[in-house]
Amino acid sequence: MNLKEAIRKGIQGCDSLQNKEDIIACKFKLLYEITEVQDTININLMKTLNNDTDERWYPIHMMDNANAIILGISRNKGRPKSILIEGYVKEKTDALNEKWNYIKRQI
Repeated sequence: MNLKEAIRKGIQGCDSLQNKEDIIACKFKLLYEITEVQDTININLMKTLNNDTDERWYPIHMMDNANAIILGISRNKGRPKSILIEGYVKEKTDALNEKWNYIKRQI
């Protein structure tokens, strides 16, 4: 089974639940787990590139922030109040924006 098939199977498992809130919680958990895998790959990519003069350095770090944003939102199951109280998503959103603005100034 390839990764896409495993994800589809996970979604189907969530969809087989009876209660809408259980389905949503299941999908947030699945999204969190998928994003953890993306994060692991991206961190490995950063270690492989390991060159802050390479033009891909900031975009790769932007992906790190984007993954962190998804992790923060999914960990809090999309609940705005929890997301705001935790503060993690704001921190990562600000960092993502800073890198985006840096890239725009360089071009």
